[in-house]
Amino acid sequence: MKTRLRSTLPAALACASALVFLSPQPTFADSGHDHDAQAAGGHGDSVPAGSYSSTGQAWATVKKSVSATSQAIGAGDLKPVHEASEQLDGAVKYLQTAGGIADADKKLRAEATLKQLLTLSGELHIAADAGDAAKSASALKKIEGVMKLIEIQYPAEALVAPLGTADMSHGGGHPASATIATTKVAVTTAKPLTVGQEATATVKLTKPDGSPMLLSDLKEAHTEKIHLLINDLSLSDYHHEHPTATKVPGEYAFAFTPSKPGPYRVWADLVPVATDAQEYAIADIAASTKSEPISQRTPSTSVEVDGLNYAVTFDNPVLKAGEAVLGKLTITKSDGTPFNALEPVMGAYAHIVGFGEDGYTIAHVHPMGAEPEKASDRGIGELKFHLVPAAGLMRLYAQIRVNGEDKFAPFTLEIARP
Repeated sequence: MKTRLRSTLPAALACASALVFLSPQPTFADSGHDHDAQAAGGHGDSVPAGSYSSTGQAWATVKKSVSATSQAIGAGDLKPVHEASEQLDGAVKYLQTAGGIADADKKLRAEATLKQLLTLSGELHIAADAGDAAKSASALKKIEGVMKLIEIQYPAEALVAPLGTADMSHGGGHPASATIATTKVAVTTAKPLTVGQEATATVKLTKPDGSPMLLSDLKEAHTEKIHLLINDLSLSDYHHEHPTATKVPGEYAFAFTPSKPGPYRVWADLVPVATDAQEYAIADIAASTKSEPISQRTPSTSVEVDGLNYAVTFDNPVLKAGEAVLGKLTITKSDGTPFNALEPVMGAYAHIVGFGEDGYTIAHVHPMGAEPEKASDRGIGELKFHLVPAAGLMRLYAQIRVNGEDKFAPFTLEIARP
């Protein structure tokens, strides 16, 4: 980040993941639907496993597909079921290979019920293609029952969707979020990252069809079309950058100076015109050094940065995974009086970004209430926001602007299982 902060917290903050699936798991031999589905053209066999960052993201797609199917059946239009069932198949096949269940008995039950879900998806697909609403409704009801059986096999936090699925802070923020990043992103640097040395980087954005993602293919969200949320793997050196287009279509340049060793992870926060949905595409920046270990896991909700005191409080003192909570960011001067000179930063008086310990979960929300309309507007340091956290440790950053300079205040939150 551009501004070096002075914090009362130790230098290496927050967390890396003990639960991230960084390498592919063995593939199950089962190909999907059984007899009826295969007879109908091998629908299950033709759908590959989807690409997801977590089991929670895949499960969110399962639920979204089932919801879309339910709406289609209710409206008497079965055409959308075809695509919805294929999305469901891809997500289920990902879950079959992703792991995430330590208990041997529950793992076996999950394997059996996931296979059953694929079979029922095939039956639904066949019935919908045949225009049989009654059979489609019957298959959907069975699917909903099997989903309940699947959910109880996984740990409570495993099927929680990643953060950032919606900006709940006010009516004008990001559009609804996509459960899957449709954009591919890659980040390259001239040389591996070195602590204290500015790194010039190029981010390449590619659309699903392989063509370059141009600025015209993206919608503006809070004054920018591309937000890059960057952090080292200890989650203690957050940078918020906005790359600029180069002469090469789909390639964008930016620079930042890492203060921590090891690789950095980039979340490209985008709203493609094609989907009108906020999504996070992930890429890593290589380094020749190893990341620092986690040195601070104790929850901390207050910090001093450059003469201002920051604190976050929540309406529920026990934060639980998957449960929306109302938060409040309070900023005061050294004498304890409210700070009332918040300057506009990307169309808001603050940006609040949270990084989950799983290495994939992220939130990007904005304060509730009126937003600045002109550069001379100033905000008061009492800002409310909503958050839907996932289980585990979260590093939360509040970004504000003072005297034209961005300030970053870090907090550590512990999120309990539901």
